[in-house]
Amino acid sequence: MIGSLKQDVVYALRTFARAPVFSITVVLTLAFGIGANSFVFSIMNPYFFRPLPFHEPDRLVQLGHIDQARDWGGFRFSMLQLEDYRSRSSALEELGLYHYGTGNLTGYEGPERASVAMVSANMFGVLGALPTLGRSFSPEEGRQVGEPVVILAHDLWRVRYGGDPAIIGRSLTLDGIARTVIGVMPENFVFPFGGIDIWEPITANPVELGRDRMGSLIVARMKPGWSIERTRSELNGVFRDLSAAYPEIDGSYDGISVKPLREALNFAWDILWLMFVFMLASVVFALVIACVNVASLHIARGTARHGEIAVRTALGASRGRILRQLLTESAILASVGGILGVLLARWGAGFVGAVIPEDLYRIGTPSLDWNVVLFSVAITVAAILVFGLVPAFNAISADLSEGLKEGGRGGHGLKSQRARKALVVFETAMAVTLICGMGLMLKSFRAVDRLDLGFQIANQTTFPITLPESDYTSENAIDMYYRRATDEVRATPGVRAAGTVMHVPQNHESATQPFSPLASTPANIEEWPMAIVNYASPGYFEALEIPLLSGRSFDATDASDAPTVVVVSQSLAETHWPGDGPLGQTLLLGETDSRAAATVVGVVGDVLHAGALGEEPRPQVYGCIHQNPFRRQFLVVSTEGDPTLAIAPVREALLRVDPNLPVGSLTMNAIVGQNKLPWSISSKLLAVLGTAGLLLASLGIYGVIAFSVAQRTREIGIRVAIGASGSSIRARFLGGGLQLSLVGVIIGLGLAVVAGKAMSSLLFGVSAFDPPTLVGTLFVFLVVAAAASLLPAVRASRVDTAEVLRSE
Repeated sequence: MIGSLKQDVVYALRTFARAPVFSITVVLTLAFGIGANSFVFSIMNPYFFRPLPFHEPDRLVQLGHIDQARDWGGFRFSMLQLEDYRSRSSALEELGLYHYGTGNLTGYEGPERASVAMVSANMFGVLGALPTLGRSFSPEEGRQVGEPVVILAHDLWRVRYGGDPAIIGRSLTLDGIARTVIGVMPENFVFPFGGIDIWEPITANPVELGRDRMGSLIVARMKPGWSIERTRSELNGVFRDLSAAYPEIDGSYDGISVKPLREALNFAWDILWLMFVFMLASVVFALVIACVNVASLHIARGTARHGEIAVRTALGASRGRILRQLLTESAILASVGGILGVLLARWGAGFVGAVIPEDLYRIGTPSLDWNVVLFSVAITVAAILVFGLVPAFNAISADLSEGLKEGGRGGHGLKSQRARKALVVFETAMAVTLICGMGLMLKSFRAVDRLDLGFQIANQTTFPITLPESDYTSENAIDMYYRRATDEVRATPGVRAAGTVMHVPQNHESATQPFSPLASTPANIEEWPMAIVNYASPGYFEALEIPLLSGRSFDATDASDAPTVVVVSQSLAETHWPGDGPLGQTLLLGETDSRAAATVVGVVGDVLHAGALGEEPRPQVYGCIHQNPFRRQFLVVSTEGDPTLAIAPVREALLRVDPNLPVGSLTMNAIVGQNKLPWSISSKLLAVLGTAGLLLASLGIYGVIAFSVAQRTREIGIRVAIGASGSSIRARFLGGGLQLSLVGVIIGLGLAVVAGKAMSSLLFGVSAFDPPTLVGTLFVFLVVAAAASLLPAVRASRVDTAEVLRSE
């Protein structure tokens, strides 16, 4: 058996050497199809398939409070609520809390912004993860016993501290407070997202904090044998009991959500999963097109080898032996194409992975691992079955006596021609579906790119700043820093406007609160409408070019000791003050225990602050940040030209105000661009696949017409001899190519409509049935079919009649 297989391989290699163009064409075609599939799987592998770096991750879930009015199931918990669920639940083995923010690392290494996760002392135990160096938090360190401690992320330890193992026991300064490093997490550890640099224990006393201090999320480990559905049912029973006991706190929500941890930690899970399914379906189409094209090439080559196969059969080779030989040849070509495809996918995934935001929860980066290798092997085997079996069976089903005749003409050639025509029709239909999908996604991306967000992004840059408690101990000190910093930045050459804000639009951060006009306030706060509440300084609206429609913006007189003022969005003003106008009206803002009355002094344009692109902007209320200063603010700077050129001068201006504060930056173009990624990546991928599909389909049409000309040379010669003109011959073959293409296009357009409906949730600003896209695709394919058919048709019209008749 081994010797026979070796003979098959050697014979296959000799065959490839005699037909190098054929072999290279097949390998490159398969490399494209297999590489495209491996590429998409490589990109999505870290988000969906690579194992989580935790012990038995399938038992880990995240809990959230559900508020149906706000359409959100991820509201947070207090420490006292966690204790209640811990003591009352039979489903959960252990529970931990976490929240996250940012801090300032200082020291001789220089100032640096760090992402910090505050976790309960038992969180690493809940996750089942241990530091690669040192130890995790002890229960005492979660009860404010001893000096403050931290655990470092592997990347921070490697980059900032040079990967020094002696880091354990050393002290670092975070937000002005010395903390001892007790551990370093493994390189692949990610929680709650990839950008976390430091973990520190939550040390607050639950009783002192109170039940309403709901600032953390719960991660829990289910007991063995418990499903998510059963756990959700049990926890909602506990929730109902707690709602009855604490109606003003727990009772303000509608239930408890229980999600698998991977899904819960990725805030873009739904759109990513949809994008993955869509992209995978697209590359599977491309692979099918590639395999069909290769199968067509094999059928044509099988016709040319018909005589060889007939001779081998006559000499005693069984049909099974010949079938194995042909499949061996297909397997070798597919394997080489698969290896090349994986290498191409590895290169492409590394390139694309660098532009995907790290905040999207993923394990590692897109790269070649065993998941990708096994997937690539699977699709390579599938490719062998798709393109190898059809031509192989077609070759061995030939009539032996026909194959031994001189020239090998006859039924087998016609049968091969019919098989190739069927494959080309199928290939064209697949390519049409891809081209239509490409058109729809390109239109969607163009619509997203032209979407009016209510603010400008071309020349705007943001600088996140967090002031440490150790250096800025009062609200007045915080306010004075930001006033000085903004003044310094405004004086920087090239800066047109600058202001600060609590939350930047489209940055996945927002806060909602109930509000109501004083004149029409419902007695029950549950009936109050909700608005996105943000706090901004003078100059913010000018920096983002948010239009001021009436009244005034904030100014320097809106200080903490001045009357509270707000600016509202246009839609909010038109809804609640349609007649009298909002200016001078009083608005109540806040929850039951912290209601505040504020005077409306201005109206600005609507801004798409949060939510998916294309949603209607939500009502917004802006408070003056000088009247309610926050430690963490974003400085928004608008420049006269390229915003990246102003980053260094602005950073220098900020360091003049406080040299110990780290200064990072991110352009608004980059922030908004992250939200456009599903359309950007999908449209670019489809552009490549659609173009390749169009090229492969045109080659298939060309091959069928050229093969038909070669098979019918005698017929053409006779037709010319009895008076047929060259133009009639050309028209005959050209018409054959157009007819073949038209059948495939009609089938493909039908499939495209179905595919458009399936991908409708990814479309933006265009319907699944878009006549311009469908008509444009029809036109393109008819032009391509005419071009592909023209050359062999011209050759047919130039057949030498005398030469044909002499050969007969």
